[in-house]
Amino acid sequence: MSNLQDAIKTRQNITEKIKNPAKYFLKWSNGSGEISYYDKETKENVILGNNISFLLLDQLSTARGWDTETESAIVGTEVRNPAFEPMALRSYKEGNSKQIAKGIWKTKLKDQYPVDFYASLYIITIINKKPVLANLQIKGACLSDLFESKLRSVDNFYINFKKGGQQKNGVAKWFSLAVSKTTEVPKIIEDVAVDYYNELQDYLDQYLAKKEEKAENYPVDQVFSNGLEEVTLDEAIPDFGGQEF
Repeated sequence: MSNLQDAIKTRQNITEKIKNPAKYFLKWSNGSGEISYYDKETKENVILGNNISFLLLDQLSTARGWDTETESAIVGTEVRNPAFEPMALRSYKEGNSKQIAKGIWKTKLKDQYPVDFYASLYIITIINKKPVLANLQIKGACLSDLFESKLRSVDNFYINFKKGGQQKNGVAKWFSLAVSKTTEVPKIIEDVAVDYYNELQDYLDQYLAKKEEKAENYPVDQVFSNGLEEVTLDEAIPDFGGQEF
């Protein structure tokens, strides 16, 4: 980068967009009680098993789903407080993306679009014998198990999620989420925790600040005009397709 480019960026307060630092995008399946991720190289789902241990770094909320009429995936932006912060929904199909809605989850989006509410947990876990920064998403009935556990990153617990007992409500069946925690964090995770936390917060500070800035300074129909808030497809939907989200 030239000195002129540096001067222009400094003068115009232009910052490089920071990519989501999560190396894996994991999902918990209520139906099977398994944790999995989509491998973009092999184009296959990789099942990690029915339990996962991790250190919690941060937690946000989002939404996602599948529109059968348009055959497009729908993904919401991440927010810290869905009760007060508006969430934007975007559709993704064949490399194209557009905003379809924006508002508070409970009053504007819930039950009005084919999406489910998700807890979005940023964690450090061990995959292939290495500590990695990952995103773990949970939806549906298991959210109540998650909320009851009252997990907070500041508590610095080493947390374990595992497949609980099978539950049933009418024809619906799912496995509960069993949550346990200990103060004994493995050294391999402790050694990278501060660096991973700072890397994640650099990303979230930029991501969330740009949402607030656009909400204040732009009309709603122009909020996405510069693309800064849009989640890239690889980050948003690692298992893109008509699968269970």
